[in-house]
This record gives sequence, C-alpha cells and structure tokens, in this order.
Amino acid sequence: MKKAVLELPDKMADYLKKQSLDDVTEFKRAAFLLYAYIDAGLMSHGYAAELLGVNKFNLIDFYGEYGLSYIDKKDVEKYKDIENEVSDFLAACSRT
Repeated sequence: MKKAVLELPDKMADYLKKQSLDDVTEFKRAAFLLYAYIDAGLMSHGYAAELLGVNKFNLIDFYGEYGLSYIDKKDVEKYKDIENEVSDFLAACSRT
C-alpha cells in the first residue's frame, strides 16, 4: 500500500492524530477525500474504487447514499438541450 501526504492546518492534524477509527470510518474518510478529485474531474469513479479496493458500482451507491450524484446535473442539462435541439430539427424536417 502506498501513502499519500496531505498538508493540513496544525489543529486539523492534531485532531486526526487523536482519533482511533474503525475500518468503516477509515473507508468513509478515504472515499470522501477521493470524491473531491472525482468532482473536479481529476479522477474517475472506477479508479477511486480501485484505490479503495471496492467495486465501482458499490462506490457509486455509497456516494449516492450521501447525496453525491454519479451524473453531474450540468451533464443532464446538456443532454436535455441536445434532445430539445434534435426534436426541433426533426419537427422542422417533418413539416417540409
């Protein structure tokens, strides 16, 4: 296993050192840290799942339980816009 080094404020680092966490809590902490990279588009769900040692779909379900959607709302809006454009185009074609 590899280690990653994070720079944290001193108070945060002191707090984390005092915590004795179980495996579930450690998993959650790591998963939420990785989600920041997923959300920024720097990491895929699949790669995050691989790093965590879990199935991609289980990780997606885990994030969903905390309201973190797999599908970006901006992407859904783009697809709706494309769908509307195609519908308008087809309607215009059928009138001619």
